[in-house]
Amino acid sequence: MMLLMCLPSANAQNTSTKKSAQDSVKAKVWDGDYGEIMPQYPGGDAALFDYIKKNLRYPQEAKKKGIQGRVIVRFIIETDGSISDVKVVKPVDSLLNNEAVRIVKSMPRWKPGGLMSKGKTELKRIKYTIPINFKLDNNKTDSFQYVIDPKKNSR
Repeated sequence: MMLLMCLPSANAQNTSTKKSAQDSVKAKVWDGDYGEIMPQYPGGDAALFDYIKKNLRYPQEAKKKGIQGRVIVRFIIETDGSISDVKVVKPVDSLLNNEAVRIVKSMPRWKPGGLMSKGKTELKRIKYTIPINFKLDNNKTDSFQYVIDPKKNSR
């Protein structure tokens, strides 16, 4: 069985890099708390869970070795909805880490998030974090279950 909890990151800071003036504007990344309008997976959370359920492959070697755990993946949703800078921030095992990164990188474009400014949405690059739990059930090793638990998050 696999359990997925999906909540945005919320580190309450924005970051930027020092490059050319054009690059520094693009490089600002807003954490989840700053986004008045959070990015959304097309079709919402249910569609996100369905996408992961259909596309995620529990690595066979990890199954054989009984490797389980929660991989936390952080990524940036760009102003065009594409995903960049995918990183494992809490690793378990390279087999599970690589699968979690693969599935995030293969996602379609999201609806981007941003801030309300003068009645318009100002699109921003926003960090998003998804914890993915890989859990084997001895009776049903290929079954998956996805749950959002608002009391637990990846902060």
